[in-house]
Amino acid sequence: MGAGQPVADPQRRVGGDPSRQARRAAHPRLVRRLGDDWISVVSDRDRRREQQQTAHTVPPTVREQKLARLELELIPSRPQPYEPWREPLTPERRAHNWRILELALTGKAPRGSRRRPPKPRSTP
Repeated sequence: MGAGQPVADPQRRVGGDPSRQARRAAHPRLVRRLGDDWISVVSDRDRRREQQQTAHTVPPTVREQKLARLELELIPSRPQPYEPWREPLTPERRAHNWRILELALTGKAPRGSRRRPPKPRSTP
């Protein structure tokens, strides 16, 4: 950098944040309208408004709950995963596992996408 060239100031903001300017302008108005403790007044109003909204919601009837549960059971969005720690082995699953084990022991198991480790080389 040559002498006399301007250096960028990383702390300086150009133009400013418009939402920040709006918040700064709103602060004195809130103090005038609601008093020095305007934060608690606003939070109380928000809390009251939230309670009123939750009071207007009607809980589902027993019939609607049962229908929703049946809908989930009858129309699965994806197949249930097999969880061996929660479900017992089915006879089909047990036979499938035995077949894979027999094929693996005889060396006739189908080769999947997994790479087998290389065989160790014997030194002469």
